[in-house]
Amino acid sequence: MVHIAEPEFYSKVSERLRECDIILYEGVSGLQSRTLISSYSSITRNSKLGLVSQKEMNLEHVQDKLVHADIGGDEFDENWYQLPICQRWEIKLFAPVVGLYLRFFVTRGMIAKHLKLDDLETREELLNDSFDEVDTLLLDTRDEILTQAIDDCIEFHQPGVSRVGILYGATHMRAVIHHLTTEHGYRPDGGEWIDVFEL
Repeated sequence: MVHIAEPEFYSKVSERLRECDIILYEGVSGLQSRTLISSYSSITRNSKLGLVSQKEMNLEHVQDKLVHADIGGDEFDENWYQLPICQRWEIKLFAPVVGLYLRFFVTRGMIAKHLKLDDLETREELLNDSFDEVDTLLLDTRDEILTQAIDDCIEFHQPGVSRVGILYGATHMRAVIHHLTTEHGYRPDGGEWIDVFEL
């Protein structure tokens, strides 16, 4: 998943979810998470881009299949206040500035450059440790919750449940792929692409 895309992208994802028996989905409702979400969601207010948030995706036809597999809002807020105060304030101060920049100056090309994701971390990612605690909260902690939900699906496999959809951000797929291959012996069997948007 990506959080910002053309409406057609979410329509196609929504249709594919019909084929799933269970859908593990992300979503943090905590007060502090709204600060982070507001910065990139401001892109959708730029009408020239023609992009929408993933919140616009229709999930009514799969409501009975949805399983929340993410950190709770209260727990997220509690962990947030464990972060170094300088990092919390830096994010709080710069998030609105980033949001304004994205709303008025970002282009589709600029967004596309930041959507690339390889299976392994890049050299730049490995060397950038200035926000390790934030990454632990936003990625590692949530990855553990997601992989545990995957384990539960496998362990408590029910007849008729054969396809599990994971409606989560692309960055989390590194942990999912690693977990499925090392802990359960799964191997990738193919892939299909859906265009996020045209340049």
